[in-house]
Amino acid sequence: MKDANFHVCKLQEDNTFVGLLTWWQWEKLKFIEHFAITAEKRGMGCGHEAMKLLQKADQDDIILEIEPVCDERSARRLAFYQSLGFSELPCAHVQMAYQPEYPDIPLTLLAYSPFPDAAPFDRDKIERFELQYTAGPMRYREMHNEERGLQ
Repeated sequence: MKDANFHVCKLQEDNTFVGLLTWWQWEKLKFIEHFAITAEKRGMGCGHEAMKLLQKADQDDIILEIEPVCDERSARRLAFYQSLGFSELPCAHVQMAYQPEYPDIPLTLLAYSPFPDAAPFDRDKIERFELQYTAGPMRYREMHNEERGLQ
């Protein structure tokens, strides 16, 4: 929470909590780590509006990870992000478990660019993301485990 690259945004509507959005900000790139809308507000446009505001805030590329499509819920999640201009990246990505007793999780990366005519996310952009991901969020995984005396 004290990392200058990490941002937390409480989402509200009429002073009522409706969700949470956390992201990492690196040079011209945002990585959305967590995005959640309360069950009562899902499907009512709150999530769409929050993502549109984030997309308009800067002229940054955005990357996020989702579970591979395996059921109706995960298919709806993919369709939601696709409706916002995100597309799947053609690469393997694994979220390392935050605690060593849990397995790593294979996930699908989605990307958004504010410039429709921009070059697609090529191998170089993806590799830069993976390096920043390892140096950012995953660095805290290692620190947390060291504090707990875990490897």
